[in-house]
Amino acid sequence: MVFNQSGQQIEHIDIPEGWTSNVTFGGKDHHLLFITASKSVYGLKMQVRGG
Repeated sequence: MVFNQSGQQIEHIDIPEGWTSNVTFGGKDHHLLFITASKSVYGLKMQVRGG
């Protein structure tokens, strides 16, 4: 799930695996969201900079 600064859910990210284990932002400008899951690591370009 993706939340705004007020804590409201604004998006949901579907991952095609049984479970996820961790998330972190990376990349030169911190616009990449990395998600580790049961069998894979996913990377998503985000519209806003992560912290």
